[in-house]
Amino acid sequence: MVGYNSSAGSEVQFFPGFGLAFTRLQFSAFSTSHNGGHTWTSGFVPAVSNDAPFTFGDPSLAIDRHGNIFYASLGTDAKGIHGTLIINPSTDHGSSFDSATVVAVDDGSDKEWLAIGPDPTATGRDNIYVTWTSFVPGGRQFSNPVVDASTGRLYVPFLHFSDTDADNVRVLVSDDGGQTFHFLAFNVPGAVDAHAFPNVTPGLLNDCRGGGIRNVLVAGADQGGGRFGLPRFKQATRLITQPHAAAARGVFAFALNSSTSPIFGDPTAGSEINVVFSPDGGQSFAPTLRIAASTAADRQHVHPFLALSSDAKKITVSYYVQQADARLRTDVATVKIQRNRLRLDDTAPLSTSAFDLTPSNVVRTPTATTNYDRTIVSCYDIGEYQTLARSLGDDDDDDVIAAWGDNRRNWTSPPGSPAAGTHSQPDVFSAKVGGEDVNVTSGARP
Repeated sequence: MVGYNSSAGSEVQFFPGFGLAFTRLQFSAFSTSHNGGHTWTSGFVPAVSNDAPFTFGDPSLAIDRHGNIFYASLGTDAKGIHGTLIINPSTDHGSSFDSATVVAVDDGSDKEWLAIGPDPTATGRDNIYVTWTSFVPGGRQFSNPVVDASTGRLYVPFLHFSDTDADNVRVLVSDDGGQTFHFLAFNVPGAVDAHAFPNVTPGLLNDCRGGGIRNVLVAGADQGGGRFGLPRFKQATRLITQPHAAAARGVFAFALNSSTSPIFGDPTAGSEINVVFSPDGGQSFAPTLRIAASTAADRQHVHPFLALSSDAKKITVSYYVQQADARLRTDVATVKIQRNRLRLDDTAPLSTSAFDLTPSNVVRTPTATTNYDRTIVSCYDIGEYQTLARSLGDDDDDDVIAAWGDNRRNWTSPPGSPAAGTHSQPDVFSAKVGGEDVNVTSGARP
C-alpha cells in the first residue's frame, strides 16, 4: 500500500456573487496492491464528516501486529473550521478505510508522521505515535518517529532550525511509551551543544512567491524578477532536511541530505547522502558514512529514505539524483553493518527512467507565480519523501519495497492555462528493490 498527495480528488464550483470555491478537496490518496504490485486500485481516505469533505494529504502509514493499517494525514474538524491531524484505519489490508478520527486540533499543523510499535511497559499491545510540526515560534520541523520493536523504545529525530547556516538534527528518546523523553548526545566538535548534529540543507535559493523563498533543485532558465535579487526558475522542486530513521535490535540510524558547502543556499554547492549510525541505542555513534556525493555526471543527491533489516545487519537507502542534464532519477544503496561500523556494499539505479522537473513555478504576473496544477503550491513537484518498506518473505529474508514521486509521464495542459502544452507530470511509482518499477497511480496527479 502507498499513500500520496493527489489533486485528482478536488471539485470546484462557481457560486454567483462569490466566485470559485472548492466543494470537495481530498488530497489524502492511496493505492493498494494485493498481488505484489502487478495491479493497483486507488482511492481517497474519508474525511471526518460528509459535511466537511476535506483532507490535505501528507500521508504517513503504519501497520500493527494484527495487520491493521493506519493512515495519518492533515484534515479538518467535523465542521471544516479548524485544521486537524486525522487517522483513518483499515481492517481489510488497505482495500478500504473507515472515516477519520481527529487526533489533535491544531490550525498550525503540518508534516505529521506516524509510528506503531510495542508498548515498552505492556509488550502485548501496540502504541500508535503521531508527531507533527506546529507553526509556532521555535523552528522545529520534519520529525520522523520510529520504534524499536525489540524493546518498544521510541525515537523522535527532528530538525531544529538555527540562525546560522547549519541547522541541527536532534533526537528525543522515550522508554516509557512517550511519557518522558531525553535527548541523545552526538558530541560533535564545534556543535552548539552535545545534543546537536549540525547539517546544512542543500539547494539553490529560489523565489517561489506564494510558496516562499525556498531551497530547490532547478532546471531550465531563470525567468528573472525574483525578490531580493534571487532567481525565479519555472522548473523547481523544494528541498528540506528530514532525518529519516529506523531502529531494530538496539541499532538506530538515520539518513540526511547535506550540502557540500558550509554556506546555506550556496549556488555552487553540490549535495550528498549521509547515514548516521548508533550500534547501542544512541549511547555512542560510529563515524558518519557518506553513501553518495556530487560528481560532474551526478550533481545533486537529495531526499533519502532509510530502512533497516529485521536482523539489524543491513541498511537500505533510496534517494533522488539530479544528473548533469538536470533530469532526475532514483538510486538505492545497500549498507552492511559490520563490527559496529557501516560499510557501503553497493549503489545502483532504483528506477528505469530519468525524468524532467514539472513547470511548478510559472510566472503569472510580476508578483505572482503558480504551479501548473493550480491546487498545488508553487515549487512543489517530486514531494519531499521517498518510501522504503520491508516485507518478511517465506524464506525469512527481507524484501524491500520502494515508492517515489516520478515525472516520466507527460500531460498536456489545456490552452490558456499558465503552462499550456505538453510537459512532465508527477505520478507515483513503486518497485521491489532490484526489480522492475511500476506505475502505482494510473494517471492520478499526486
